[in-house]
Amino acid sequence: MSPLVNPASAGSVNSSGSTTSYPTNIAHGSCATYSGYIYCVGGGTGLGSTSAVYFAPVSSSGVGAWTSTTRYPTTENYQSCATYSGYIYCVGGYIGGGNVLSAVYFAPVSSSGVGAWASTTRYPTTVDYQSCVIYSGYIYCVGGNAPSTPSGFGGVYFAPVSSSGVGAWKSTTSYPTKIEYQSCATDSGYIYCVGGFTGSTPLNTTSTASAYFAPVSSSGVGAWTSTTSYPAVVTAQSCATDSGYIYCVGGYVGAYFAPVSSSGVGAWTSTASYFATTYSEDVEGQSCATDSGYIYCVGGQPVSSTGYTSAVYYADLTSNFNNYVATSSTSSSSISTTTSSTSTSSSVKATTTTSVTCSPSSLTEGASSTCTATISGNSPTGTVTWTSAGLGNFSPAPTCTLSGGACAVTYVASTSAPTISITASYGGDSSNAGSSGTYPLNVARASTSTSSTSSTTPEFPTRSLAVVALVVIATVAVLSRRSHARQPARIS
Repeated sequence: MSPLVNPASAGSVNSSGSTTSYPTNIAHGSCATYSGYIYCVGGGTGLGSTSAVYFAPVSSSGVGAWTSTTRYPTTENYQSCATYSGYIYCVGGYIGGGNVLSAVYFAPVSSSGVGAWASTTRYPTTVDYQSCVIYSGYIYCVGGNAPSTPSGFGGVYFAPVSSSGVGAWKSTTSYPTKIEYQSCATDSGYIYCVGGFTGSTPLNTTSTASAYFAPVSSSGVGAWTSTTSYPAVVTAQSCATDSGYIYCVGGYVGAYFAPVSSSGVGAWTSTASYFATTYSEDVEGQSCATDSGYIYCVGGQPVSSTGYTSAVYYADLTSNFNNYVATSSTSSSSISTTTSSTSTSSSVKATTTTSVTCSPSSLTEGASSTCTATISGNSPTGTVTWTSAGLGNFSPAPTCTLSGGACAVTYVASTSAPTISITASYGGDSSNAGSSGTYPLNVARASTSTSSTSSTTPEFPTRSLAVVALVVIATVAVLSRRSHARQPARIS
């Protein structure tokens, strides 16, 4: 996979043109391509959700000028959109205030933008964080956060799509686990889903590296089969297929690709070393789509920032496919050779392994642990990016620079969990391919204690109790007066 070209450096990497930034900072929206154009719907701007929709032409030169088009009927993010036969279809989403939608909308798309949005058949449940794909006239939606299903949601539904909208939704083969915030893509009659949050509660913090695939048809989704796991636990990445390969970008663990077929997903290959330098830094929550041998990725949240980005990147998946690939495969220790079209010499990269240890290995929430990544290879240099499957912070930063093949950070856990996976992703260098490793950290709930007396107890609690007492007395008086009044009937 060639480097994802950023607007500032497009000329130095691909002289055919630059890539235009998105009109606003954006993450957790949904983009899809159709007939030489990319269409992006909604998302978060860092200041709240938006209903804005933009489109732009895409080509081997990157992304052209973005143009505002018909706004989505609601402000939302975490929805899932897909295009088919001149229409875009968007399912579910989050509109803020704890409100998740079951609404489904569709609209025509063309070189003039997005036409009028129309409401169509609602999804069987309110849902966000799901992943929807379209193949051969049917839309398939997998998992997601369904607030009406507090035990977690692994449901899969499908429906026909046409110029009239979405037809009746039908339940089909459930995903093997409860799943949300995974990324799915289709190719040649199969659906492939990678990573995500999995567990017994919605919006949980247990990430997975598992990947599954299944056949799709007008009868629904067939049996799911486990296939080659992703090289690291991952969520909020974006995956897309092109010409028999699946490409997954972000999720704070770099970028990887693998062949796909009726047998599942083949060996994953890392592009992390080039991803880290050309995409500036790892991101999550971006939206990627492929068109005519190129992949285009929009926005996202950089690993070193609490804000979102407007950056847009693209990569050539055809003529330059082998020019920039980091050749380490997660299922093989062999060293591969790649040849650049501009040079007759070969470039060999050593396969690396990333070993992670954390000390102490068990701690309470609020406490810290020192985590060390050790990289084997050909005198590896460069940086390591750290992520966790739970809530917490890395200091002094979520990255560290190798010295003697190792580097360390301090992790402070903000929440308890039986096991929190700490992942270190090595981006590689000119002599070494990228790799990643994980470590299971046990975080217990912090104990609490009370004391009957304290010389430093502030006066605020005593005054607060007095205020509460006055409020209770006043409330009782009001309720006593209201008990004599006729109460209105509840409207159902």
